[in-house]
Amino acid sequence: MRKKDRKCDYEVYNTTPVTRAFVKWQLDPKRELLDLRDGFKLRQKYVDWLDDNIKVDRIGLYYHFRIRFNTTEEEPIHIYAKKGKSEYQYVVTDDCRTIRGLKSRGFHFSAKRKRYIEFVLGRFGIKISRDALVCTSSQSDFVKNLHNMVQAILLIDGLATFDLVEREG
Repeated sequence: MRKKDRKCDYEVYNTTPVTRAFVKWQLDPKRELLDLRDGFKLRQKYVDWLDDNIKVDRIGLYYHFRIRFNTTEEEPIHIYAKKGKSEYQYVVTDDCRTIRGLKSRGFHFSAKRKRYIEFVLGRFGIKISRDALVCTSSQSDFVKNLHNMVQAILLIDGLATFDLVEREG
């Protein structure tokens, strides 16, 4: 392809800096071609790291997952799962750790913040029941719901940082 034949859609080129950089990179004849196998190797390293940093124990009727994504208290995430009403259903919970952790650090639960927390949790299919984050999951959706619980815990736990900034500012 000759240089004068290379055209770029003006609208796409002017959307975001990342898009502009990508289009510019695509049009550069000297660009370094990436081997897709390198991407898969990096992905596999990430999967291996996850595997090494997720521990599972059995505590009575519960499976206890310790996931090495640090919260603002520099603690791993703890999630518990047990069989639900049917053998193909699971109940997944944080056992009150997230909300009570915020309360213990003096987080102010204004009406606006409560609505925000409920909104965030609702997007992940999670509800609050007596300070516990809870969702029910089918066996086939368990992994996705476990991941959603991790994301929700990290988002809500991060609110403590904003509260601290507001109080100091």
